[in-house]
Amino acid sequence: MEATIDVEVVVPWDWQSTDKRIRKRILHKGWWNGSRPVEGSPCMVQIDTSDYEDVNISEAYRLPSTDQFKLIVGEGETEFQRMLDRLLPTMDTFEECLVEYKIDESVYKVKIKLIQHGAGTPSYSLDAEKKLAKALYCKERGVLLYKEGRTLDAFHRFKRAAQLLIFLDRDQPQYLPIYLTVCNNLAQCHLQHGNYEHTLTLCDKVLAKEPNNVKCLLRRASALESLRDFENALDVYKRVLQLEANNHRATERLLQMKIQVDDMNARYNAAVKRMFDFNN
Repeated sequence: MEATIDVEVVVPWDWQSTDKRIRKRILHKGWWNGSRPVEGSPCMVQIDTSDYEDVNISEAYRLPSTDQFKLIVGEGETEFQRMLDRLLPTMDTFEECLVEYKIDESVYKVKIKLIQHGAGTPSYSLDAEKKLAKALYCKERGVLLYKEGRTLDAFHRFKRAAQLLIFLDRDQPQYLPIYLTVCNNLAQCHLQHGNYEHTLTLCDKVLAKEPNNVKCLLRRASALESLRDFENALDVYKRVLQLEANNHRATERLLQMKIQVDDMNARYNAAVKRMFDFNN
């Protein structure tokens, strides 16, 4: 009697995002009605996590509280909604699919069904007035999300505002102050997430146009501190105190930077002395 070998059948995915963080397998094909969702499309979506209890935790993953909900493509303010912003433009009406998506290093699964969608208008095709209005809306939403402690969600809103302002030619006098404010806010988000090099890049953009922007100078100094570049951080805090002599944070951190720089110089001098102390 010949031994049998169980072979696991691997079912291929029908689509995956370019970064491979989202992929879908079509469970039931929908029907083509002449278009798919695009940015700005209002959609009615049904989700089903009944087969995947590990993702049915609204607070942890910010899933919608109901199994059927409305959204507008491109307006996602949670990781789950931003996943849908990327997924829905690949779906036909009434299509149902199994979706596997990754947040950080965790992988989740959920069933998604597109019930209906309307027409949308991509941002690049908006006129200047509507682009500006949308950029301002994204900026204000970012501020509110940041105040709620949702730094990552705020970052994505600020990033979208910056992209819209770039469409408008950010260096124009009527757009530049808004663009610089958005970059400054993005720098704060990066700083809070420990992305210090990105913080410095954004601060440099702002300071190139607004060299006396105290908020930006303080963020730059904080990033330099975290990178242990104490000498440059000291110089930035000195600059802040030239602009605002009573700035409490700059005064406090300046003293700490002096201690760090003095300690660094003392250790360096001691190392040099040992190198050239031929009597030992």
